[in-house]
Formats: sequence, C-alpha cells, structure tokens
Amino acid sequence: MGWARDIVAASDAKHQFIPFNQDGYLDLYSYGDAVQLDRLYQSKHPGLFRLYADFERLVATHNAQAVVVCDGPPFHPDYLLRLPLYRVLYSHDDPESTYQRNIPYLHAYHHVFYVTPAYTDDMDMAAKMRTCGMQNHDFVPNGALTFDYDSTRSEESLFESERDIDILFIGGFHWKKIDVLATLKKTFGSRFQWHGNARLKHNLYMTARYRRLFMVRPVTLARRRLLHQRAKIAVNVHNGYSVPNFGNQRLFYGPANGAMLLTDGIEHIEYLFKNGEEAVAYRDATDLIERCMHYLANPGERARIARAGYRRVMKEYKLADIVRRSADVIEQGMSNLGWTQGPHG
Repeated sequence: MGWARDIVAASDAKHQFIPFNQDGYLDLYSYGDAVQLDRLYQSKHPGLFRLYADFERLVATHNAQAVVVCDGPPFHPDYLLRLPLYRVLYSHDDPESTYQRNIPYLHAYHHVFYVTPAYTDDMDMAAKMRTCGMQNHDFVPNGALTFDYDSTRSEESLFESERDIDILFIGGFHWKKIDVLATLKKTFGSRFQWHGNARLKHNLYMTARYRRLFMVRPVTLARRRLLHQRAKIAVNVHNGYSVPNFGNQRLFYGPANGAMLLTDGIEHIEYLFKNGEEAVAYRDATDLIERCMHYLANPGERARIARAGYRRVMKEYKLADIVRRSADVIEQGMSNLGWTQGPHG
C-alpha cells in the first residue's frame, strides 16, 4: 500500500518507522465510534484480539518505543493503557469525529496530532485539546503520498504540459458539497469535471434536483493523478456539519500535480499556504464562481500561483517528510512529560 511505503520511507539514521495494517481483522465499519469499539472489546471479539496479538508481536520484534495510531483506531483505551509505549493519536477525521473517535480515547494517549486547526466558531482544535487536559497536542497536516503525483516528472515538464480541463473536482458524493458543486456545473457546464464515488441514485437525484445532467463516476488513483495533471484549477470542498472545517488531502494532491488550488477554509488556509500566492481560498459559492472566472481569464497569474503551490508541497508536504518530522515532535512531547517507558507512561 502507498501509505506503508511512505511510512517506511520516512525512516532515517535516527528513527525507524514501521507500518501496521489493521485491515483484514474485522469489518472496518464495526468500530467506527467509541461505543462500537467498546462492545467489541468487552465481548472479546476474536478478530480484534488477533489484531492485538499481531500488533504486540510487531512491537516486541522491533522494540518499539512509541506508537502513532491513525484514524478510526481499533485500539481500545483499556488495552492501550497496558502497553509500555508512548502513545500518539493521529486524528484525521476531526473536527467531525471529535466526539466519536478522539475525545473518548484521549485518556489512553500521551499526545495528539490533528490535521485540522479548525474545531468550531467558539474555539480552535488546540484550545479544545487543552480543555480536554491534553498537554501535548500538535497540528501535523495531511500531505501528498507518492501515488498522488508523478515523482519522475520535472517541474518544467509538469508546467509545460497542456492543461485542457478548466476546473476539476475529485471526491465522493456528500450532501454538504453538492450545492457548491452543482453551482459550478450549472455555471461552467463541460468546463467543470467532477469525478468520484457516486452511485446511480446520487446522479439521478442531482440531475433531477439541479436540472443538469450529472454522471459522477469513480476513478483510479492513476487516473486521478493524470486528471490533475491536465487541470488548470483544482477545486476543494470540505465535508462537515461544523463551520469552519479544513485539512483534507485534496489540499495537497492538486498542487502536487501542478493545478492551482482553489479551496474553502479561508479562515485557516494560512496554516498551510500563502493565500493568493501559493493557493487561493474562497468564502462561498458566489465567490468560488468569481474566482474561477478570474483565474481562467488570467492564465499567467494562475500559473504563478500553481507553481508556487507545487513548490510548497514538494518542499514541506510530502507525507514521508511529514512523518519524519513528526519524530522530533514526539521526542519533544516525551520530554514535556518526563516520559519513561512503562505500562502507564
């Protein structure tokens, strides 16, 4: 898997990163929140405990000192507390899953990484973690994986290529996105392309509701990469019931392929990119339309922003580099707590 390759590639002379794949032990949707996981743990589900046994063997084999648990964790807090490891929760789905797969687990961790600085209008994620008593909490962004872009292509080759797709969005059907995307479709027609996981019923619903033909279909990772290499503008729309929301992977693989990133999350874009220089943020559907029109009419300006965004991703946001830098963050967290190896840290 691409994730595993990038995690291994983060290893250097000082730190070794070892991936552990939790797939194949039990249905991934069976522990989507803390209550579901607790039921599996209390019933001693055989698949879950086989996962734990294999994980412990891997830890022992490599004499691991820390574990970083990413997204939808299968590790019950009561189980984690028995392990002589420095424990980091890397929370990818926040702020949407804060009360499902973050806060209920915090007491079993020494450290939290989160991919979004956003939480609610009342406070940001750092403030929320402080209110939960988490001393070690750090913004560690998503990044571009090696399968997200073509590492064999030079910058000049990428930016000299013809870009025949004006506006591109690749992402699945989600109720919070469709009004914005439908507005793009109604305004730009075939100049806007949308690909992603959408069923026939979703396409029929959007076609009927917006009176415009929708044929959104999945694409392979290789196809996704090629489409972005042809795109002038890569649009990003975040999911979420909370406002604001910011931090998904689309922020990175558009620019990594030379498309200019046009994203929502204007309140937080400066955490990752210089707004108007390396990427562009919009406020709402009307602003999005206006900005698409502006940058399609001004190709030189668009190309300068796209190139700067590409360089920023290549310099700072390749996943292996982010993982490698996280080792220093973990060591600082250990120092903050005066951590010594033991079952309860």
